[in-house]
Amino acid sequence: MFAPGIRWGVAGYAAGFLGLMKVSRHAPVPLRWRLPLGANTIIWALAPLGFLYTFVHLFYGTHVPDVVRAMANTAYASYVVLRVMGLWINLDEYGDRRWWRRQC
Repeated sequence: MFAPGIRWGVAGYAAGFLGLMKVSRHAPVPLRWRLPLGANTIIWALAPLGFLYTFVHLFYGTHVPDVVRAMANTAYASYVVLRVMGLWINLDEYGDRRWWRRQC
């Protein structure tokens, strides 16, 4: 099935963003767990701009500035770190501390 339209997709993106921001601000967990989620969500909000930039450079092929390259690397690194950290926290909460389950 396809999405009903662009407006529906943007509304879903906005709802997901607002939900994650509320979780990162009000969840009853320590700040050390909420802070990375909030930072990653803010970086995630810039993803449409990155998509447009990539699409434009696909056709024009100009040099990518170092600032843009650094921002893209930061976004990817925060995504990877958040996923690994989330897995680690979930295993801690589940009570599974076996080393072979910790291998990513």
